[in-house]
Amino acid sequence: MIATMVIETILAVYTVWRYKMSDMVRLAAITLLGLATFQLAEFFVCTGSIGHTIEWSRFGFAAITLLPPLGLHVVHVVADKPGRRLVQTAYFTMAAFIAFFLVFPGVFDSYQCTGNYVIFHLRPHAGGIYWVYYFGWIITSMVLGLKWINELSQLGKKAHDRLRAT
Repeated sequence: MIATMVIETILAVYTVWRYKMSDMVRLAAITLLGLATFQLAEFFVCTGSIGHTIEWSRFGFAAITLLPPLGLHVVHVVADKPGRRLVQTAYFTMAAFIAFFLVFPGVFDSYQCTGNYVIFHLRPHAGGIYWVYYFGWIITSMVLGLKWINELSQLGKKAHDRLRAT
């Protein structure tokens, strides 16, 4: 967990240092730092060495909750889609879940440390709603990404055919 966190942090710093600052660089760096933060939280949940495990669980879930909206935002940036209401909605739901994880007492029923990762058990209903949030935004991102890839490839084929015709 610590090795993964260090690698993700180094990659985030390298990305910011190496590439000209843009929306994509910013999103990539934030994604890597979110992943690194979750790794750190997992480490402290498993070892219990600093603070209480429940606080680290909250902190880790807040970090991992960033990922689906960031992914949706990346898809919009790559496809150069200016209308971003959907991205704003994703960020709004992200903020609501982060607030929920940080404020609501007893959000976690338990956790289980395995050799490679931590399994968190959310309270009944909270886990199902979070699952819909997390995978709903991931599936939305994938569907839009596939749609926009097809649109871009069709434009590329038309441009290629026009060039061949001349």
